[in-house]
Amino acid sequence: LTELCGLDSHALVVATGHLLVEGAHPITPSFCRVTQLTTHLKLHPKDFSSRRSLLKIIGQRKRLLAYVRSQDRAHYKQLIQSLGVRG
Repeated sequence: LTELCGLDSHALVVATGHLLVEGAHPITPSFCRVTQLTTHLKLHPKDFSSRRSLLKIIGQRKRLLAYVRSQDRAHYKQLIQSLGVRG
């Protein structure tokens, strides 16, 4: 996903085949950004503004996944399986 981060959301969804959450908010770019920030924080452990950004993105991703789970269980299971998160 990290090489796809420079694309806009539509191109990212087309390129990766990941699903969109209702309201056209793709979850996939947040996973890409989390990977980038995690790598950055390994190199710069005292960068607290990046750490704060990472925590905000993780919280947003958590809320989006909770929304998908409440709306459609099958869609949620397919999404977490395709993204490789939560088991």
